Amino acid sequence: MALLQSPYFIYLVEVGEPDPVDPAVRTLTPTELAARMSFFLLGRTPDAELLAAAESGELTTDDDVRAVAEAMLARTEARATLSNFYSELFQLRDLSTINKSNELFPQFTSELAYAMKYETLRLIEDIVWDKDGDFRTLLDADYTFVNPALASLYGLPPPPGQGFAKVDLAAEQGRAGLLGQASFLARFAHPAETSPTRRGQFIRAKLLCEAVPPPPPGVDASLPTEDPNKPQTMKRSCCSTCGIPAAAAVIRCSTRSASPWRTTTRSAPTGPSTTAS
Repeated sequence: MALLQSPYFIYLVEVGEPDPVDPAVRTLTPTELAARMSFFLLGRTPDAELLAAAESGELTTDDDVRAVAEAMLARTEARATLSNFYSELFQLRDLSTINKSNELFPQFTSELAYAMKYETLRLIEDIVWDKDGDFRTLLDADYTFVNPALASLYGLPPPPGQGFAKVDLAAEQGRAGLLGQASFLARFAHPAETSPTRRGQFIRAKLLCEAVPPPPPGVDASLPTEDPNKPQTMKRSCCSTCGIPAAAAVIRCSTRSASPWRTTTRSAPTGPSTTAS
């Protein structure tokens, strides 16, 4: 029991050692650096070979660290670690537990939710491992990976067989990259309707790395008691300072809670030209 409660077991302890040039600064020891690299790139404790390399001085220079990191990235565990990272960052893990209206979205099943998650992770895998691309492609990719269920959802021809295949997106729908994928659109929506606010908040917090401030003083953010489920529109000018830019707030209003494409909502046109009051 004492072992399991020890902070050295629970946490990744990094005490460091004084820097030879500036003793007031502490740097990671070689074994601490090996542990950090292994957890970050492989999602596991460092193996005996890596610890031996650290103890023998093979993690001293920048070139040493780069060579070890490149060797780690060539291992299969690195792919799984990257997928786990993006599953957490983009909250893809939640897709298996979110609820959608059975009446409006009868096609939303656990199998479709899994396909949504896999589509995003497969695109990331293609960008990082197959193409050695950069983050911009994740946002503007004009292709994706679908199985028959996702192809039907997107209005695309089904791929051969039951597996996933790379397909070009329909240009007329305006889908591109992560923000046009069903995983993002379904995760950041309500059971029966879209949610520009949730999507805008995710974009600002997770993609732009900015904190959304609280409402300005004097703003009543509570829902009306007579119909709390009725969609609300904030018309006060001070609401424009809520921290979610209007461009982000209306992102993908042409898609619904489970991501089928639409051109109207409540008989009004929707899409990139939509404005927020």
